Amino acid sequence: VECGFVQFLLKTVLDAQDGTPEQRQWSQEQRRKVQLEGLSALFQLVQCVPAAFTEAEGCASVLQLLHMTRSREVQTKCLNLLQVAVRQGPSFATELGALGAVGQLVELFADKDNSMSSRQLCASVLAGLCAENADNRREFRKKDGVEAIRAEVVYRPDETTDNHLFYTLCVVDCVWSAVVGTRKNEVRFLDAGGLFALLDVLEVAPLLLKRQIIGCLADLMQYRKAAKLFGQWNSQITMKGAVKILLELWQSEQEAARSTGQDGVIRDLERPLNPQNGPNALPAGDREGEGERPDSRSSDSSVRSASKASTRFRQAKSFADTAASHASMKSTRTSGFGVALGATNIGVNGAMAASLRSEVVDPTVIDKQDSRAKIFAVLRCVGFECQEILTVAERQQMEVVKMYPTATELEAWIEVREHLEARDLKPIAADLRWMTESIAERREQASQVQGVQAKLAEELRVEEKASLNRFYEDVRSRAPARRASSAKEDGSASRSDTPGGLGLGGFDGDGDEQDGGFSSEGF
Repeated sequence: VECGFVQFLLKTVLDAQDGTPEQRQWSQEQRRKVQLEGLSALFQLVQCVPAAFTEAEGCASVLQLLHMTRSREVQTKCLNLLQVAVRQGPSFATELGALGAVGQLVELFADKDNSMSSRQLCASVLAGLCAENADNRREFRKKDGVEAIRAEVVYRPDETTDNHLFYTLCVVDCVWSAVVGTRKNEVRFLDAGGLFALLDVLEVAPLLLKRQIIGCLADLMQYRKAAKLFGQWNSQITMKGAVKILLELWQSEQEAARSTGQDGVIRDLERPLNPQNGPNALPAGDREGEGERPDSRSSDSSVRSASKASTRFRQAKSFADTAASHASMKSTRTSGFGVALGATNIGVNGAMAASLRSEVVDPTVIDKQDSRAKIFAVLRCVGFECQEILTVAERQQMEVVKMYPTATELEAWIEVREHLEARDLKPIAADLRWMTESIAERREQASQVQGVQAKLAEELRVEEKASLNRFYEDVRSRAPARRASSAKEDGSASRSDTPGGLGLGGFDGDGDEQDGGFSSEGF
């Protein structure tokens, strides 16, 4: 920094014009290689000395090079540099917005001639620019960015050899950051069919993308118009409604946590969401399939482990507060994918970032996520009543969804009690009474939900038994008619058979023509 190396790289190496007299002697390929090396160095320096990068007007130099270059590699390096720059603080987003970066990036993103990887980076940088900057969101709308991003809310991996998953992740992240939370942007997005497009992708997307979309929907549902449109969507593949799709994903999360038995009833009254083997757990039977249900129609079969109860409580509290305060809602937003294309506020850690760099998702990282809090937030906004007829399994899951905040609070209280017991600490009488009453109250609510689920399971068993009995009765009632029909067919067949030696013009057992038949000698 003291030697002015950052300024040298920006003003000399990255000069998009003719450059110094020495550089004019270089070939285009030599200049391209030098620019690539300079951008690689700045990529590291901007993270270590962001102030020096700003003082040297680094943002303006990089944007100018991005606009002038015709090299795909240089363009990619510039976008990577901008991607990490916007994560260094809000001042970078403000400066880049003032330099016209939003319009330039929207233009690059909308250009279908650019590669998918370049457009993916554009979406990621736009998400970082608009995440916490209202002026950039307004500029995004004025430059027709809402329509451009809406057109890319699709998931068709079979139509391209590129990695469509990470491209769609960046697109959804851009929608979450640049559209959701700004009313005019949301109106444009909904008018363009953006909500229905998100739900179409949600149905067919992999688990990682599903969780990203549900988080985006949880914030978008704060707008009443979006909540009304949510109930009007129907799948073009299965004709299911949006509530059914969410309940299927909820059921898969419940089965992954092994919180329900084969009959769909919660196993542990003290830990309805994340049960542990203890005296309060219901008999689980076979460990291999205790979480699987015969009539399960899960949207994803991946087996994932649940995170701790305290994490569930914090998530539920965060999402429960969104209905009362739109500002607190914004705190749950994914703040840009950054260099690693990874969201930092949805439970994705450094390991996830490394996985996304190499475009290979580590399953253990996905296991640490849980979308039940987001599903509850969406259903709380749109209402727990479904216009469609829910199956018994879906009705059982809906009962648990309704009590999600209570369940997380109960598990948090249980965890507090266990920690006190483990450390051999005794709370004062008032705190002990408060803790005991809180646990008892919430445990009673869990017991009521368990009773409702058991009743629904019994109704299903009775219905299945009655259906089976009707089938057997139908078979038994048709048996006499079939026997009579078979007897008639046998009688007709026996009368149509003529005994050997009696028929006119027949043949005897040796195959010779009988006397009663016609022959040439009779004429």
